[in-house]
Amino acid sequence: MKTSVKKQEKRSRILDAAATVFSKDGYHRAKVEEIARLAGIGKGTIYLYFESKRHLYYCMMKEIFDVFLESLYEQIEHQQDLKQSLKTVIEYTFDFLDNHKEMTNLLINRPGTVDEDIQTWLSSQKQKIVQFLAGIIRDYTVSNGYGHVDSTLVAHCFLGALISLMAERLFGRNNVDVSKLSDDILEMLFYGIQHLAVQV
Repeated sequence: MKTSVKKQEKRSRILDAAATVFSKDGYHRAKVEEIARLAGIGKGTIYLYFESKRHLYYCMMKEIFDVFLESLYEQIEHQQDLKQSLKTVIEYTFDFLDNHKEMTNLLINRPGTVDEDIQTWLSSQKQKIVQFLAGIIRDYTVSNGYGHVDSTLVAHCFLGALISLMAERLFGRNNVDVSKLSDDILEMLFYGIQHLAVQV
């Protein structure tokens, strides 16, 4: 196996272990020694890949967010129907949650356990998602002749509902029918858009 491949695999093991430990203990209580133990390496090896615990946390978060956003954009890039686009957002997000429960738990249940710079970065990532959602909502309202719909507010409401339901899933409500849930959320959302909109 090539050295570069081995390094990448080891880096991935460290990031996976970090997600588990940070999720369980929070940022400040998490120990690099525990991360190293779970990754099956020595503590010093971690610092060959990451400058500090803070750097490790940032890289872990960035990698997860990058994968999430890139995959999400690809899935709805060519969809023309807003309902189907938002349904895809819901279903993909729940699927991502099921595959990254430690990370999602950290984001939802321990958002204040990191320093201000990282919180600012996390806030900027959330804002990217809001802007993305607002853009596709705005395109829909314009193409359907609706005026004076605050697409950013609608995006915040949609994302807030989604985050709340993700938290329920994390707390053990595993029998959620995601497809039906998507339909229910979208029915309420679109009724609200049509009710509040002023026809032009």
